Amino acid sequence: MKSIGKQFCGFVAIAASFSLVVGACNTETSPESSRDASAGARDSGGDDTAYQRGSAQTTATGGSPNGTKSTVLGSLHCVIGGNITTAKTIAPDPTCPSGYEVDSTIHVSGIDGVLTIAPGTVLKFDAGTGLSVEGTGTIKAVGTQDAPIVFTGWQKTPGSWTSIVVSSQSMKNEIAHAIVEYAGESRSDYLGAVSLGDGVVASVLSLSAVEMRKNGYFGLSLAPYVKLPKFENCVVADNVMGAMRARPGSVHLFKGVGNRLENNGGNNSVRIAAGSVDADVTWPNLAPSVYRAVDESGNGEQISVSKHLTIEPGTVIEFASGMGMEVQDSAAGLSAIGTADAPIVFRGIDTNAWLGIGFAETSWTGNALENVQFENAYGAPPNYHWTSVGISPPGKMSVALGQLVGPAAYLRVKNVSFAGPNAASSDISVTGPATLVVEGTNRGAGTGGVLSILDVYM
Repeated sequence: MKSIGKQFCGFVAIAASFSLVVGACNTETSPESSRDASAGARDSGGDDTAYQRGSAQTTATGGSPNGTKSTVLGSLHCVIGGNITTAKTIAPDPTCPSGYEVDSTIHVSGIDGVLTIAPGTVLKFDAGTGLSVEGTGTIKAVGTQDAPIVFTGWQKTPGSWTSIVVSSQSMKNEIAHAIVEYAGESRSDYLGAVSLGDGVVASVLSLSAVEMRKNGYFGLSLAPYVKLPKFENCVVADNVMGAMRARPGSVHLFKGVGNRLENNGGNNSVRIAAGSVDADVTWPNLAPSVYRAVDESGNGEQISVSKHLTIEPGTVIEFASGMGMEVQDSAAGLSAIGTADAPIVFRGIDTNAWLGIGFAETSWTGNALENVQFENAYGAPPNYHWTSVGISPPGKMSVALGQLVGPAAYLRVKNVSFAGPNAASSDISVTGPATLVVEGTNRGAGTGGVLSILDVYM
């Protein structure tokens, strides 16, 4: 037993859970204990995880060094944090009615590292802390409709703590009936309040009935090579930078059931960070949200398609300046087939010019642009089309088909329109032994509004 100011708490930590057996507790707290007793007694329970019961008393200038805590003066809470490598359970504790303070990041790892969070549990994260599930560790955070699990910050402002990061391959990882709010503290590696994957481990997480709201960056972020077996009935709302974010190879996982994206920053957008599509996938229409393609590295990266990519009707993709799409492999292909009522739209963010779409080395007869609108496309073929043979690009065009060397490219266009502002003077360029099939009614930059097709070095 250890005394802190005038507070005296006796407890025993149970190794199999976070449950605490509490002795007598005097909540009369001196100003010296305004750190909420976070320097108090700890018991690892067979792990490095810290458990502590304290008082949430604050003063005008006191409280946590990470920020004044907005709790009722003198109300009890529990302090936790550290490493979990065995089975642990966090559950509501009536002697700690204001919930659990997380004063250091919780790391869950190892085949025996299983963190279970019971319905109704409230976790309040200090600045700089979060929850990380790694390797073969497992998280089971399943609340109920009446008793959701809450992951929040002591400071009720977006970005007041880091995030929940799941880079674990456990098929049992699940978060359901939960609220994740005020996360997204500035950091370069993970940008979602819930971030799945690290780009290395084939990470897995199921999400259902989770509300990701009021976070500093995105509500949900997906790295490459991840699995999202369940994504349903979730609400992603009021996040500062946008609704969600993913690398191109993971965008297809956003297709779920009953999900809502509301009032997020960036025009309620879903970010596609530059990278590659290296499997046959379909990007879902998330209307009314739009996709925004951005090069986060600043190194001139594009969206590179090396397998077959299908885009659903009605999808809108906005490109940042300097961004474009390259369909660039013999096994690659792009099928963008909209409908008259639900056309697919490719355009620049805020009418800024972007680099258009290049088709090279792709002879797939499924390559198609049908009922598609191009706006603000003002680019040239990808540099390797030209510099590899020592020739400069001939000008600006919205779509580049073919290249001087390599397999003959194929593309079918039907009912496609090209418009400005900031649009190229040529709509489509055709290079080398490429095949361009033109059908339907198309409009472009040519005289009288017809397509402007530039034959290059045939």
